[in-house]
Amino acid sequence: MKSLNKLSLVSLIGLLFFTSCARDTISADTGSVKTTPENEFVWNGLNSWYYWQKTTPTLADGYNKTAKFADLVSGKSADALFYSLVTDPFSWIEKDGVIKSPSAALNAVKKGSGIDYTLFKVKDTNYYIGMVNYVVKGSPAADAGIVRGNAITEIRGEKITTSNYRDLESDMVTITYQGMSRDIENKIVFGDKKTAVIVTRSVNEDPVAFYKLFKKNGKNIGYLVYNAYDANFNSRLDAAFLQMKQDNVTDLILDLRYNGGGSVNTAIGLSYLIAGRKGNPFVSLKYNEKHQSQNTTYNLGNTLGGGASESLNLNKVYVLTSDGTASASELTMDGLGAYIDVIRIGGTTYGKFVGSITLYDSPDNGYTSADNIKPPYNHGWTMQPIVFGYWNAKNNPHPQKTDDNPNGGLMPTFPINSNDYFGTLKEFGDENSDIALIKALQEITNQTSSIAALKLMASLKSFGNQSGNSGSDQFQFFGTQKTLTPNGTKAHLDKP
Repeated sequence: MKSLNKLSLVSLIGLLFFTSCARDTISADTGSVKTTPENEFVWNGLNSWYYWQKTTPTLADGYNKTAKFADLVSGKSADALFYSLVTDPFSWIEKDGVIKSPSAALNAVKKGSGIDYTLFKVKDTNYYIGMVNYVVKGSPAADAGIVRGNAITEIRGEKITTSNYRDLESDMVTITYQGMSRDIENKIVFGDKKTAVIVTRSVNEDPVAFYKLFKKNGKNIGYLVYNAYDANFNSRLDAAFLQMKQDNVTDLILDLRYNGGGSVNTAIGLSYLIAGRKGNPFVSLKYNEKHQSQNTTYNLGNTLGGGASESLNLNKVYVLTSDGTASASELTMDGLGAYIDVIRIGGTTYGKFVGSITLYDSPDNGYTSADNIKPPYNHGWTMQPIVFGYWNAKNNPHPQKTDDNPNGGLMPTFPINSNDYFGTLKEFGDENSDIALIKALQEITNQTSSIAALKLMASLKSFGNQSGNSGSDQFQFFGTQKTLTPNGTKAHLDKP
């Protein structure tokens, strides 16, 4: 067992020491073929670290000395070779885009619009619509008047398609957005079209987005919206739980619907603040056969960095989930499930029970050090491949992919149809309009909070009504801003 000191999920720099990995010249039937340094880095790094190396034929030991490999690598750029070798959707590669210092990467203020969204395909069309999940305070989107629950319907005056949806992440983009509501027949009504020119700028998003105390039926219920496991804001997370202790919180609703993951260290600290069990095993990381010595189990404890808060010591937690709830969020629920009841309300999660480290072209350091990279290895390419899987203290198997669960994610205890959010979402904490929050409060208190909430529940498919417009699955989930972004779903590891 290992106690976790400082652990995050971006890279594993300086944690391990390795023997040198020799570079190879490809020996093909037609003679000797020499690859570029960056392509040698891609193959050698993946051959050493890739989690599925053993079951990937093109990464088998010695494959890089064959004629087949000479054909595979011929004319390919480093990124083209990388994506021809990996077999998962989570690994990625980038040139001149990864900050070498993990601490700098974690502390970097990112440019953005301030909009977090989910894209849905409009049924029986080739068009998409964006649901605004939330807007960061003080961001360009907030300045433009965009709010949670709005629909993004056009980009630069054109309908959203697979050809242009990535333009939502451009440094400057014109979007059309509309309000949404429900009419007396429960049909979705779109408001007037509005246009905003969004120019990205530095946005320092606080992932501890919202907290509210509900006092109902003799219970003190804490509702916490947490949008990223960002180690920069560990003190804010710690402070939120300190407030909950002062509020004598008896039950917790943790909203992870828009959380794509992040720091393992933070996930462990959060789980401890919820359930206690200090010193008990929480998560075990397992690497491929070449790095079995790095397999490690980390224990529960307050790993948020000098915080003063104590655990709530709960035996049950209610977690709001969506199709985009991923990685470290899933780790939190999976890990807590070994000790307490985890009641999931919403959508089936993303299904990512693996994590990554950053690999650099530093063969003398096992490809894990950003320091002292010298020619010809200073080509600027870095890789973020999946290198470990994780399991909880009971070593419970992960969900299997089925027709009902194509991603193999954590299925909800109480499902919420994502179509039911259209025209109902308002600001966080609205107990009359947020159907997932309404359901959680109902389960905790055994009562519905208001007549308005009762009417809303009665009208929606998620609560048994099959006749309403919302139950028609008019909109089909495509992806969230985080799942559609490289490295947007994170379970990454840093040095302790």
